[in-house]
Amino acid sequence: VTGSCTLLETGGYKILIDCGMEQGADTYENCEIPVLPSEIDCVLLTHEHIDHIGFLASVLKKTNANLYISKKCFMSLRKDLVDKIKYFPIRFIEGMSRYIIGDFEVLTLPLSHDAKEVFGYILKSNEKSVGYITDTGIFPVKFKELLESNLN
Repeated sequence: VTGSCTLLETGGYKILIDCGMEQGADTYENCEIPVLPSEIDCVLLTHEHIDHIGFLASVLKKTNANLYISKKCFMSLRKDLVDKIKYFPIRFIEGMSRYIIGDFEVLTLPLSHDAKEVFGYILKSNEKSVGYITDTGIFPVKFKELLESNLN
């Protein structure tokens, strides 16, 4: 199983999108992420599937990161995982909402997938922006216009 894990970084802030690490990497240190765990400021989850959250508890334990997750996604996590992460800083996010997370402005995009709630993101910082879409079955036409108007 290949895991989803993406690092976005500005000069002063680092966001890790998802914590599903690659096959054979049993710890964060064995993964090909070019920063130390202590440098990660935020973990932003797309959804609760194991290939996106497999190392969530491990990453949170090694960082001072805030976890941004939808309430439906959080409620669908296994109890043993919730018990491991419930004492870390957790921020609940909703679809079609804008958030300021460190140096980033983040717009959440509700997507279609076989999970409780899935988000894609448009992230902006320092006049640059990126769209992050993964694991979606249907991509709403209205998001095409959002992406075109928000990406540069």
